[in-house]
Amino acid sequence: MATSAFDIAAALRQELNVSGLVQLNKLLYYAQGWHLAWFDEPLFPEQIQAFKMGPVVAEVSRAERDEVEVESDLTALDDRAWAVVRFVASKYGRATGATLTRSSHNEPPWIDARNRAAVNNDEHSTEPISPEAIRTYFKTREGQDQAWFWSRQWQDHVNESLAELSQKPHHEAMSIDDFLASL
Repeated sequence: MATSAFDIAAALRQELNVSGLVQLNKLLYYAQGWHLAWFDEPLFPEQIQAFKMGPVVAEVSRAERDEVEVESDLTALDDRAWAVVRFVASKYGRATGATLTRSSHNEPPWIDARNRAAVNNDEHSTEPISPEAIRTYFKTREGQDQAWFWSRQWQDHVNESLAELSQKPHHEAMSIDDFLASL
């Protein structure tokens, strides 16, 4: 079953306390980018456009702005989609919409689309950002951010293991060798 941007938005909201439409749109852009980079296919079919405020999924923005109830289906997400959603939530979830906007304004997919539209940064545009441009850009960041992700996963695993260890009574505590072997 194919996922929609609305499904991904619902998943992001389940993982995070999304603080507004600007943040949500940037998180959708980053989710699309990482899915394209890692799996060479879009996460959702809706187009991302180079709005003044950065990358935007217009359908999601319109529905939110007009308070239109849109069905989402979290069961439509496969394991790869959930992995991307969780990665994006952990990497970008603490950033505000304004911070994510500034970041996206420095990234080639948005800059190139705005240049194609021949508009200034303060002018409105609905110029599409091509999935290929997004994929190409995120592929260039892939190694750096995968390393971040795996170091973060390792750190989380160690923290969880230490928390479990601290819950055991003293007489059940593991030796350091057993602890390291459990990792």
